[in-house]
Amino acid sequence: MQRHGNPEEIADAVLWLSSDASSYVTGQSISIDGGLTMR
Repeated sequence: MQRHGNPEEIADAVLWLSSDASSYVTGQSISIDGGLTMR
C-alpha cells in the first residue's frame, strides 16, 4: 500500500476490537500499518 493510514482506518480496528465480534480475541498485538511490517 505504501501510504500512511488515516484515522478512520485506525478507528475501524478500534471499533472492531471493542465490539462483541472480537470477544474470542485475547492477548494479541495487532499491527495496523498497511503491511509495512511484512517488508
